[in-house]
Amino acid sequence: MKRKVKKGSSLLYVVILTAMLITFGTVVLILTVTDYKMRISEGNRIKNLYSAESGIEEAYGKLSKLLYIAVENGQKAVKESEDKDKEKENFKKAYKDTVEKNIKETLESEYISKNGSRPNLIVVTPDESLKFKDDKMSVVVQASFVDKNSLSKIIQSTFNIAIPEYEGITSSSISTIPIKPAWSKAIVAEKNMLLKGPIVLDGGAYIGGKAEGNEKGLIVTSRGKADVTNGDIITLEDIRLKGIDSNFKVDKSNVFTDSLVIEKSTSEAHIDIKGKVYANNDLALNANKSSINIEGGFYGINDETELGTFEEDSKKSSSIYVNNDDLGENNGSYINIKNEALIMGTAYIKTNPHYQTGESVAIKGNYRIYAETLNMGPLSGENILFKYKDPMQLADAFKDGNLLNYEDKSAYIKQYIEENPKDIRIKYGEGITLPANTINVGGIFTNGEFKPSNYIVDNEGGIVKEAKTFYENAVDSVNLDSDIKFENIKFEAIQLGGEVLYLDNSSKPTYILGNGGERVSGEGYEIDASHPIKGVVITSGDVIVRGKVNFTGTIITKGNIIFEDDKSKVIKYDRDYVQSIIGAKFDLFKDVLSSSPDSVVLKPGNTTSLVNAVDMKSLISIKKWKIIK
Repeated sequence: MKRKVKKGSSLLYVVILTAMLITFGTVVLILTVTDYKMRISEGNRIKNLYSAESGIEEAYGKLSKLLYIAVENGQKAVKESEDKDKEKENFKKAYKDTVEKNIKETLESEYISKNGSRPNLIVVTPDESLKFKDDKMSVVVQASFVDKNSLSKIIQSTFNIAIPEYEGITSSSISTIPIKPAWSKAIVAEKNMLLKGPIVLDGGAYIGGKAEGNEKGLIVTSRGKADVTNGDIITLEDIRLKGIDSNFKVDKSNVFTDSLVIEKSTSEAHIDIKGKVYANNDLALNANKSSINIEGGFYGINDETELGTFEEDSKKSSSIYVNNDDLGENNGSYINIKNEALIMGTAYIKTNPHYQTGESVAIKGNYRIYAETLNMGPLSGENILFKYKDPMQLADAFKDGNLLNYEDKSAYIKQYIEENPKDIRIKYGEGITLPANTINVGGIFTNGEFKPSNYIVDNEGGIVKEAKTFYENAVDSVNLDSDIKFENIKFEAIQLGGEVLYLDNSSKPTYILGNGGERVSGEGYEIDASHPIKGVVITSGDVIVRGKVNFTGTIITKGNIIFEDDKSKVIKYDRDYVQSIIGAKFDLFKDVLSSSPDSVVLKPGNTTSLVNAVDMKSLISIKKWKIIK
């Protein structure tokens, strides 16, 4: 019997077989492509790794700086020449001469890499070949170094260098840029400002204090000295002097802070402010041989009296604290406030639970008055309940159950002094000088006497409202998150002719290094400040200033700004200069600066090195990268 063949079965087999072959081929192709991509990716990874470690990356940076100088020399040659028909020729000649004469010395100069290694850069190209040919130059560089496994490595790269077109480096455009408060000061830091040495600040500072820990704001450590010659100092947190021989001096400008404090851990610390001080919390003198002098007036504006923790309540009630041992003595500590004073809160004693006093000016030791019993009047012992607040019994409430408020406690002190005029334990504020024009919610000890509260509610419409408005306007004047879009920053680092433009959204630190400043031994970008420099620095990471530095422009950071060592530092704000750089390089800033209803129109004027800086990516390329050993 013949087997019956089904129609179409052969065709089906062919289709199935073909599909299998196609599938197999596709898989093989995908694997091949994937393997190729992985090899390329791994090659790039190794290349980047070796480039950073060996110094090839630094060679690129050295070449960039040399070419910036070459461009600047070309511009000078054009300006010095009277022959306008030969501008291009003069520019090109000066540019080429600068590169050809300096390229070998520049590349072979000593360098310490970011990880602390010391790669040795050698120019392999013969000296006679370090010339431009058809407006191009090729230079072969070898970098020998020792890797993490103590193995010697040699990396070689070829750098191709071009000549820029003269027309492409001049600036003649008119720019309109938004006015942003974030670049209206010499320094803006979202976290803290730490002073470990002397600094002269001309142009003010805004310190957000958005950092972890208890010490936030502007911190002056041992021998740190701040001399503010111009511009307000604004911090949302405290200004604290916490080191021996630390100083904070402000000439004419105003200070806006949470608390202004000389800490107990120091001595011979001094605050001298010619302008006004607006404090959302306290003025505190805790150290011996120290002083606070405020000539423009003190305005402690916080008057909240809610019951919470000691930390919460003490920060909501502005007062003046003195907690040292030499107040008013010969060559001892003192507080001197002139013009006018406003003290809207009262002090707290750190008992458990804490205790609100009736004093707007509180001196160490006087709190014992609340532990004594009065003999006469509505506050006498027969009308008052005492409560144990570790470590003492303190007058706490009337016997009808109503708690003593700060007004009752101020009256308590006044009554005690009248009953005990010869109590030598009471400190009457010798060494504390307040102006005649002082408004105080609680009682004050000053110049050898106690003065009760003189505050009336009607004051809310005058000096109180005005002071609060000034403070609120100041602390709200800068908002980095809304003024600057850090997420849109594209890395840019140009340093040329004593000027710097640095934009970085990474968390890596930025070092501004002057003469005597310690070199960096780790991650971070270095700005050379061995000579006076001008510029704009905007970064998400910390800014560390070392050595003798003279900087004009603005420094803006979402991190901390730290001034180290005992070398002198001068930071000066120049509005016109900052605006000219932002306007000239607005292609770098247009997506970074938020829009604003206010703007300024910049017309072309005197150009600077940064205004005319060219894009190094168009002038330098790396070819033939390879591992020799």
